[in-house]
Amino acid sequence: MFHPIDLRPGERVETPTGPVTIRSLEIRAGTQRVYNLEVEQVHSYLTSGLHVLSHNGCAHKNSKGSTAENHRYEIREKSTDDVVKTGISGQKLNKNGESPRANKQVNKWNKKAGYEKYEAEVVEKGLPGRAAALNAEQQATNRLKKAGNSLVRQQKAKPQ
Repeated sequence: MFHPIDLRPGERVETPTGPVTIRSLEIRAGTQRVYNLEVEQVHSYLTSGLHVLSHNGCAHKNSKGSTAENHRYEIREKSTDDVVKTGISGQKLNKNGESPRANKQVNKWNKKAGYEKYEAEVVEKGLPGRAAALNAEQQATNRLKKAGNSLVRQQKAKPQ
């Protein structure tokens, strides 16, 4: 992989229709409108009819290299206080301090149950990057399981 700024006139790059030679480059400084596009499991895009493939070179929020702040949440069964899942998210918290990611899961599960069976709580904020968040999630999973919680809806971090 290379960064576009490292390209030089005369170099050849591959396109879906075959190799092309770079004739010139233009760097434009200034304020310009850009659009960030995030598609699950897709990180490269054809950007024009010229068949130019663009790749987002910054770390995706879910990649271990991401330095974006994360939070950890727990989802409990209301009637038993059993923690059924702990998770992490790089999404910004709602204005009321709740996790959009956790709320989405709780709403889906409550709808399926037919009543307000589950509730979510943000239990750690300001985790500095994805690697730290993954570590916090694993430690919490181990601790919660040892404390007798079922974690029946836990999918990623499994108790060790």
